[in-house]
Amino acid sequence: MNDEPMTPAELVVIAGWLGLDQRALAEIVGVSERSVRRWTQGTHPIPEGVREQVENLEAFTAGAVEELVNAL
Repeated sequence: MNDEPMTPAELVVIAGWLGLDQRALAEIVGVSERSVRRWTQGTHPIPEGVREQVENLEAFTAGAVEELVNAL
């Protein structure tokens, strides 16, 4: 993890890698789709807690994928 604010582009790329649309991402982080839309459009900053949640989800998913690949 880093201490820099997450950019809208980073959020979009990570959500895409995870296969999440705005609605699913909103449900996971516990906000409205409108908030996610505002973050991805860059009209509102992405809260630190959301950055942490998204980065943790990304790391967990990458680890699960790696374990699956190694098992195969």
